[in-house]
Amino acid sequence: MLFRSVLYTAYANTLIGQVCPGSPVIDTVIVNPIPDVVATPPIDTICSGATTAIQLRSFVNRVIFRWTVSAPAGITGASNGTGSQILQLLNNSTTAPLTVTYTVTPEFTFRNVPCYGSPITVTVTVMPKARLSGIKQFTICTDNLFTYTASSATAGVTYSWVRPVVAGISNPQGTGNSGVISETLFNITQAPILVRYIFTIVKRGCPNNDTVLLTVNPNAKALYKDRKSTRLN
Repeated sequence: MLFRSVLYTAYANTLIGQVCPGSPVIDTVIVNPIPDVVATPPIDTICSGATTAIQLRSFVNRVIFRWTVSAPAGITGASNGTGSQILQLLNNSTTAPLTVTYTVTPEFTFRNVPCYGSPITVTVTVMPKARLSGIKQFTICTDNLFTYTASSATAGVTYSWVRPVVAGISNPQGTGNSGVISETLFNITQAPILVRYIFTIVKRGCPNNDTVLLTVNPNAKALYKDRKSTRLN
């Protein structure tokens, strides 16, 4: 849809005594349309560190879309702008979901006459990068049970973890589909060995990794024998 022209023809008449028509005067008035705007999607949810992909369109041709943004503390990357797409990389540095609101106004201009349509709002919920809370570094002796229960300041998360194979630890790779670790590790060397438990924490489809570090000390007798052997040699 574009502008439409309305043609007016005016006549001057003398009404005293008789009708004397004058020359007609023709004038053209251009009527601009009132633009609209449709956003796809109008409501969206993304993970922290992802980019919005909001498409803006109108049933009126040659429309300019301008938006202003309202974002709470903890959100970075949101800014005012102009265009047919809102493509912004948003980060959420908090532990809770945060909502960013874009107010989009359509504008149609012809012959320096701007016409504005009704603004719409587009909301984007930015999920946080969930992390583990509390102490994440531990030390145990070989052949002792290690237990750990994950927790997060972000509510409603799910956990899984993997423990890669480490040279000097006789256990095969370990995995779990919960936030609980309960296993006995065996250090077959004479030196402390660092073991990593890599957690995947998911909040509403948004995963993030965090790590628990475990130092497994060797058997004290083996360490004593090794040191005694070193002194004798």
